[in-house]
Amino acid sequence: MPCQFWKWGVCSDFYSFLWNCFHNSHISSQNALQNAKLWPYEILRPLCNSLPMFIMCRIFLLSLLLWALSTVSAGAEDKKAADDAPIYIQFAPISVPLMQGGYVQGSFHIRLELAVTSEKNKEAVDRMVPRLESAYLMSLVDLSRYVIRADEPADLASIGAVLQQSTNDILGPEKARVLISEAAVRR
Repeated sequence: MPCQFWKWGVCSDFYSFLWNCFHNSHISSQNALQNAKLWPYEILRPLCNSLPMFIMCRIFLLSLLLWALSTVSAGAEDKKAADDAPIYIQFAPISVPLMQGGYVQGSFHIRLELAVTSEKNKEAVDRMVPRLESAYLMSLVDLSRYVIRADEPADLASIGAVLQQSTNDILGPEKARVLISEAAVRR
């Protein structure tokens, strides 16, 4: 049978085989069975006809093998990263009045989260949530007297440092990290 297609510099009957399999609906079941038996041979035949095609296939197979190995190692790295990922514990929003000269001048609203590094530390934090909320409220009331003003932006760095100190006093150092997710001063 003469070659019907020319692609990538390789003349092959493989393309005509594909054309006949997918575009000729009048092929009998006997011919389809014979085509199915020839399928592996027809796939390998164009690969062996030309040296550049042979080299390209080897490069493809090598890259496929490297990709498969990289996905296996990436899966192991993802599992390690999932183990090291922090666990976030959210607290209810806390609001404190801002007092100046004996009068309420506004309010300060804050939403906090704790970043915990292990499941063991998370259990300790879960047991201490009421104490932590109470300590945060007391610290914010003290800060509202002298640091947080209704007419100035809140100094979140100093507020975060005070809240982190309260956390360390209750849980111990390096057990959890305080994150401020929202803060607002309202008049």
